Amino acid sequence: MNKKQLRKRIEELASKIKKGNINTLEQQEFDDWYRLQAEKDFYIPEDFASNNAELKNRIYHCIEDKLEFDKKTRYHWLFNRNNLGAAAAVLIMLSFGVYFLLKTDRTANIVTISNQIPDLAPGKNRAILTLSDGEEIDLEASPQGQIAAEGNSFIHINAENEVIYKDRNVNQVKSPYRTNTMRTPRGATYRLKLADGTKVWLNAASSITYPTSFSDKIREVSISGEVYFEVAHDASKPFKVKTGDQLIQVLGTHFNVNSYNNEDVIRTTLVEGSVAISMGEFNHVLRPGDQARVSNNGIKVGKVDTDEISAWKNGYFQFVDADIYTIMKQISRWYDVDVEFVGPMSKESFTGRISRDRNLNQVLQIVQNSKSVHLTFEGRRIMVRQ
Repeated sequence: MNKKQLRKRIEELASKIKKGNINTLEQQEFDDWYRLQAEKDFYIPEDFASNNAELKNRIYHCIEDKLEFDKKTRYHWLFNRNNLGAAAAVLIMLSFGVYFLLKTDRTANIVTISNQIPDLAPGKNRAILTLSDGEEIDLEASPQGQIAAEGNSFIHINAENEVIYKDRNVNQVKSPYRTNTMRTPRGATYRLKLADGTKVWLNAASSITYPTSFSDKIREVSISGEVYFEVAHDASKPFKVKTGDQLIQVLGTHFNVNSYNNEDVIRTTLVEGSVAISMGEFNHVLRPGDQARVSNNGIKVGKVDTDEISAWKNGYFQFVDADIYTIMKQISRWYDVDVEFVGPMSKESFTGRISRDRNLNQVLQIVQNSKSVHLTFEGRRIMVRQ
């Protein structure tokens, strides 16, 4: 989401708050954005208002005047002195706010849904790397630096907990073809940089199998689950991704593939560049913003919000008109819990964004408050009832 789109989105959310028709997920999206802004320094003089009520009234007045501030005004916004748009955004969030500058508590109260629900921590960086000889390396327990050598590559973990493949010796004769597999369990994510420089993000319960170094003619990997790619451009070596019966071919581009076994279709979403999708006799070329849905019936292509699709990579759950089944699948994978639906569910849809850094109890509270569902816990199983 670019700055213009973000500003428009925040304005939409602020308008909903003012009208009193914002839902809980949208409110949480707004609050998460606020917390990011709160890390930046800004200042309002102490004599601007003597209490919360006066502060709100004065800010509302500023907003109604469309923030037509004179440059000589005494409102000095230290985090960006020249950006009235940012100042307006801060005023908007303060005016509707959930939080005010007069030393009010910024910590949201979390209501426990059920005494049985454990406050499970969110997922983390964790994965298993399987070498060509079958040896398994627990990456979470591995120190930074070199952890193995395979074929023509050294395997390193850098300071950002990313696995990187580096050439051992560019003048060395090519070794026999070897493949490695990285897999994440539920409740985990991990990053990887392949030997050609391609960047890979694995979502929870996902895997990728790839050569330790690529041939002179082609680059090919296979995946399961959900994986985001930023493919290093090399016109002489097409990059191919195989998942199920689907084959994706690119030269250099950014795209996301969702191919979980419990999903009805394989979704490939193009963020940047161009990719060709093929399955049997069906094929299609995607443009940025396109999503291909591949099933036994062929390939269907439509436009989507790419920010929603790649939000997981950036640390968020993001939903646009999503049903309760879609939401609970993501929660199940990220928090390593099972989900059971009891009886029919409402067809009401969700739109909003929630940080994936939140504990499970907080996320479930948001979901339950957003919709006519009742959530309880049995062991590590969430029971969903209307």
